[in-house]
Amino acid sequence: MMARLGMAVHGVLGLFVEDGSLALSLLAWIVVIAAAIHLGLPPRLTGAAFVLGCLLILLENVRRGADRQARAKLQRPRPKADASLG
Repeated sequence: MMARLGMAVHGVLGLFVEDGSLALSLLAWIVVIAAAIHLGLPPRLTGAAFVLGCLLILLENVRRGADRQARAKLQRPRPKADASLG
C-alpha cells in the first residue's frame, strides 16, 4: 500500500520537476498577466488571456513531449532476428 502511494506521489512530483520549461513558461506567463493587470487592462480580457495562454503553453509542452517520445522510439535498437526461427 505504501509503495503504491510512494509511486503515485513520485509520479505527480515528476510532472512538475521533469520538464522545467513548462514551469518556467507558466511562471513567465503569470508575470506577463500580472503586469497587464497592474497596467489596468480589463479583468475579463486578462482572465481570458491567462486561460488561453496556459492552454497554449500546455499544448506546446505536450507536443514537445510527444516529439521526444517519438525520437526516443526511433533511436531504440531493434532486436536482432533469431537465426534459429527462420
